[in-house]
Amino acid sequence: MKRLSVPPVIILALTVSACASRSAPVDRPNVLILFTDDQRYNTVAALGNDEIRTPNMDRLADMGTAFTRAFVMGGHHGAICAPSRASLMTGRSLFDLYETGDVIPERHAMMPSVFAEAGYVTFATGKWHNDRGAFVRAFQQGDNIFFGGMHHPQDGGHEAPWLYHFDATGRYADSTKWQGDRFSSELYADAAIAFLDRQRDSDRPFFAYVAFTSPHDPRTPPQPYRQWYPADRMALPPNYLPDHPFDNGELKVRDEQLLPHPRTEDAIRGELAAYYGMISEVDAQIGRILDALEATGQLDNTIVVFAGDNGLAVGSHGLLGKQNLYEHSVRVPLILAGPTIPRGERRDALAYLFDVFPTLTELAGVPTPPTVGGATLVPTLRRADAEGREFAYFAYRDLQRAVRTADDWKLIAYNVNGELRTQLFDVNADPFETLNLADDPAFADRLEQLEALLATAGTRYHDRLDVSDPTWGKPPAEQPSGVRHLARGASVMLATPFSPRYPGQGPAGLTDGIRCVTDFTRDCWHALEQDDLEAVIDLDQLREVEQVHATFLRNIRSWIFLPVRLEIAVSSDGNTFTTVGTHESPPAVGDEATGIEEVGFRFHPVRTRYVRIRALNQGTCPDWHAGAGGKAWLFVDEVVVQ
Repeated sequence: MKRLSVPPVIILALTVSACASRSAPVDRPNVLILFTDDQRYNTVAALGNDEIRTPNMDRLADMGTAFTRAFVMGGHHGAICAPSRASLMTGRSLFDLYETGDVIPERHAMMPSVFAEAGYVTFATGKWHNDRGAFVRAFQQGDNIFFGGMHHPQDGGHEAPWLYHFDATGRYADSTKWQGDRFSSELYADAAIAFLDRQRDSDRPFFAYVAFTSPHDPRTPPQPYRQWYPADRMALPPNYLPDHPFDNGELKVRDEQLLPHPRTEDAIRGELAAYYGMISEVDAQIGRILDALEATGQLDNTIVVFAGDNGLAVGSHGLLGKQNLYEHSVRVPLILAGPTIPRGERRDALAYLFDVFPTLTELAGVPTPPTVGGATLVPTLRRADAEGREFAYFAYRDLQRAVRTADDWKLIAYNVNGELRTQLFDVNADPFETLNLADDPAFADRLEQLEALLATAGTRYHDRLDVSDPTWGKPPAEQPSGVRHLARGASVMLATPFSPRYPGQGPAGLTDGIRCVTDFTRDCWHALEQDDLEAVIDLDQLREVEQVHATFLRNIRSWIFLPVRLEIAVSSDGNTFTTVGTHESPPAVGDEATGIEEVGFRFHPVRTRYVRIRALNQGTCPDWHAGAGGKAWLFVDEVVVQ
């Protein structure tokens, strides 16, 4: 019998937490969170965009209060949605999350779990971009669940997404995954509507989380939404540029490769048309859910939260993605509607997504756990002039930092390959951040004030960087020993490309200084299916090298094996290589614990320019394995040269 090669899948031996022993008062409000993916702040018609059709988002804005200056804090890697979702669920800021925010540890209370303890029924559908163990702890019910970051085109895209039904055992075995036959948003709305129908006669309130994967790429809106936006009629953003004017440290990330350089006006108009079509499509599914909420008699006693997980450039500043700190990428829509919430009002107080957790617990009369660090927005909901945050702080990797004041001044600081750069914007007068005032003597005092505030804000939010230091302290690639990571940012050439399923950040991701966690779905892991790894790192000039370390993942249940053999070689000319270290892994003999293995080599110092790493793939799963004969996976993360 021919065995089919399947992508790895996490299998967890966990059980669902028992329902809370306490029952909630029947008059407590329900909670419904509608969460979109990559939707920036200015894509709702009712909030000022007269080019887009969003009648149901407009309906929510009429029903409740919109926060017009709501933000995410940023991220430690390109997948901003992972930490933003962890922040929403835990009420914790970026630097108070666990590691990079991919994993939510048990010690951090999660919003659904807190509501469950208060007697709520918890439900989820759609995207979960954190660890599966956290999902199992958080939700008692669910359906049409997607574990991952995006619906890759080669896997069926939005039109045929691979999903799970709710698994009460918490295992979510690969064999139970199924492929949908409708657009992703429709499938998620279907699951939510079915849940609302089941809840209509319940004597317990519910907490429902609907996490759409739209408008994240691939942007393939179905009809009629696509035809609503002819590309030749789309207006270019006021801050459109063919290319970003300088290296911000992330111009080669996957998002920035979706269109060729330079960005043409026609290409950006086409991308905007598809983006708006996706937003209108998900808006229609939101409408279906709101209609069901009303039809089941639950609308009047439900707090509805509508928000996006992060923004997106889509041609602004010559960028496409969210790996930057401009308004279009860190600013998100945020609307709250429901009992006691003012209708049809706007608030311009600075807010973060992680403020939603303490806001909902206060509105519902549920205790707020001590692990929550966000600030409740209830005072601002009650009084438009309530005192709020004086500033908001943002970070992207160890490349960019920004601070924004309540009176709309913003400073963005960059440190890319040791080159410092600063942008100063008056966002009130220049909302699209087109005029950099940093070098204007007339604003020297303002620049100095915001530079000082940037350092203060970083300390306030527990940033590990000291931006008051002209070099921002030791970069992340600086190892504890004090020996510099010589390969950080170096050119990397591959003999065989990474699998399109798990390409990580491409070849450059092998030396970007970012350490990955054990969840292989994160985009810092780079994978090869049955193929061997051969990578050559160009250090740009002759350097003295005495150590090389490489990091691999072992998850045998998911067909991920350590390399059978690892070889490190060096060369001064790129042609003749000398082996300086080899390592052979013992054969896998069973379902060993999942873990990250770092293999290091120390040798007599040599002057070299090129470092070659060869890792031999297991090839196929051994006879004793459940996938015997199937193609084995090799997952590699960081290669450190010292």
